[in-house]
Amino acid sequence: MDCLLITYLSETGTAEDVAQTLWMEAKLRNVPCRVTSFEDYEVEKLATEKCAVFIVATSGQGEIPTGSRSNWKQLCRKSIPHDFLSVLKFAVLALGDSSYQKFNFAGKKVFRRLCQLGALPLFDIGLADDQHELGIDAVLIPFRERLFEVFAKERLFQNLQLEIDDKQLLPPRFMMTYEREVGNCRISTRAENAELQFERNSYEKVRVVENRRLTASDHFQDTRLLSLSPLEGQKRISYEPGDVLMLQPCNLSETVDLAVESLAYPSKLLDSPFTLIASDSNITLPPKWLVPSPTTLRYCLNRFFDLQGIPRRSFFKKLACISDDRMEKEKLEELSSTAGLVLLFL
Repeated sequence: MDCLLITYLSETGTAEDVAQTLWMEAKLRNVPCRVTSFEDYEVEKLATEKCAVFIVATSGQGEIPTGSRSNWKQLCRKSIPHDFLSVLKFAVLALGDSSYQKFNFAGKKVFRRLCQLGALPLFDIGLADDQHELGIDAVLIPFRERLFEVFAKERLFQNLQLEIDDKQLLPPRFMMTYEREVGNCRISTRAENAELQFERNSYEKVRVVENRRLTASDHFQDTRLLSLSPLEGQKRISYEPGDVLMLQPCNLSETVDLAVESLAYPSKLLDSPFTLIASDSNITLPPKWLVPSPTTLRYCLNRFFDLQGIPRRSFFKKLACISDDRMEKEKLEELSSTAGLVLLFL
């Protein structure tokens, strides 16, 4: 059975969130699908795909998002035959900001290159604009509707359902299998020392020499200059102008304490080792350098969960599906709607 590929080129996480939301809707409509980051995708396999949706954010001045540039360069090789993607039908949703001169250039590049390689667009590119009064939803919602209508019209997926209950909750993407052994020794060696499970050459340890605030103390933006130094005996990290350094942060201890207090989870549960298992063969587990296996809830609260970010609308939509309090459910549904978009930033 053909499987829909949903792949995203993301810089700040918006494209990933859109892709995950689209994946959930596809699952509700009985469309076999998988979702993956373009930077983790094997470009050579694109020639075997029958149908794909690309969610493309724009980085800087019309550039492809940083993590996806290596694969993008592969796709732009002149040696690739012009009919390389002749069996592929695709759609592209570009995410951008019209206040920038090169509005949605990255998405336009992807759309144009796919066409050059013989792929057939299902319809024209969607150009979402964060500056619109409805945000990217002004384009995203009709894009989604048209996508599944075209799927039905061309009979791309046999069991596709056009009419669905969008308040239905999908089964969880991951299952948690708890370990029988719950001992401080095991937890400290398997979870807290997660760096032992990092893949070789996937990261570099450095020392923070200085962390200095550049903006005035009364300014709303806290912009900082970080000075980093290699550890003793470590080679200097090579870089070129324009490179981006990705840091793996930890949450503040007071933020974690507040989360633990709000959740009211006992320490035994927080420190019980568990292993994540994907509930579907098309679902990819987080890399072990990010979430070790086994891990604990306390480790995830410290190192993985974003406890200080503004939740995306998809988060409130999921909570609304499981809430059994009427007033709470109504407020969550409002926060997950287009009309409630402004409430997220009050």
